[in-house]
Amino acid sequence: MLYVSEGRLLQLQSITIADGGAATGGAINNFGMLTVINSTLSGNKANSGGAIYNQFDATLVVSNSTLSGNQAIQMAAASTTRAR
Repeated sequence: MLYVSEGRLLQLQSITIADGGAATGGAINNFGMLTVINSTLSGNKANSGGAIYNQFDATLVVSNSTLSGNQAIQMAAASTTRAR
């Protein structure tokens, strides 16, 4: 649903992303710098990182947010970081 490019900054505040789907990061695929504040990511589906897929050199901060009901075939349903 959302893609954060390498070297880019995205701050999401007080939003809901629900029922998304992608190969990686059902709600968000992060290659940059992502901050999620007071938000809900729910019901998203992906092969890897049901809610958020965080690339190995990307930055992810999640604060006061709910990640629930997300699904992944491989790796974590809420958030995953690809190792080098």
